Amino acid sequence: NGVVFQNFVFGDYQDPIFGRTVSSIYAQIITNATIPSFTSESMLDSVVLTLAYNKDLSYGKLDEPFTIEVYELNESLDVAEKYLSSDSFAVKPMPLAMHTFTPNLTDSLTVMETNADTVREVKLPPQLRIKLDTAFAGKILRLDSLTLATDSLFLEYFTGIWLKPASQNAGLLSF
Repeated sequence: NGVVFQNFVFGDYQDPIFGRTVSSIYAQIITNATIPSFTSESMLDSVVLTLAYNKDLSYGKLDEPFTIEVYELNESLDVAEKYLSSDSFAVKPMPLAMHTFTPNLTDSLTVMETNADTVREVKLPPQLRIKLDTAFAGKILRLDSLTLATDSLFLEYFTGIWLKPASQNAGLLSF
C-alpha cells in the first residue's frame, strides 16, 4: 500500500557548509472532490495547480523570486512501489507551466465557493497558484465523466507531474 505524504521540500539551495541541495517533486493528482459535469458547451478558461505552503518546514531566505517548472509525467508511478529520493521519471518535453514568484507564507486567499443554491466566502491557507497550459486544460475538459470520477482511470490518462526548481535560491520551500 502506498504512502501519502503531506509535506514536500522544494528548491535548489546552495549551503556554504553542506553544499548544494536540489529537491524536486514527482506527484500524482487524484480527485478528492465532486467532479463537475462538462457539456459540449462547457468552456474551461484555465487549470490552476495549487500548492499550500508549509511555513514550519520551509528553510532559509524566502523573500526572493523562485522559479518553478511543471511537467507532465510520461510514465506511471506505482503506489505499491518504494521509491528513493534519487529516483527520476520520464517527463513530456514541453512544460505545462513556468512560474516565477516570491513566496508569501502568511497571506491567505479568499474565494467564493458555490454549492447548489448557496454561495459563501471560504478563506484558504497561504498557497502558490500556478496556471497550467491552456491546451492541457482543454484535454481535461474533453475527458468523460467516468474518467474524471475514478482515480485509477484518471491516472491512466494523466500519470502525474514533476515540479522542478528552475532557479537557485537561498532557501527551500515546503508544500
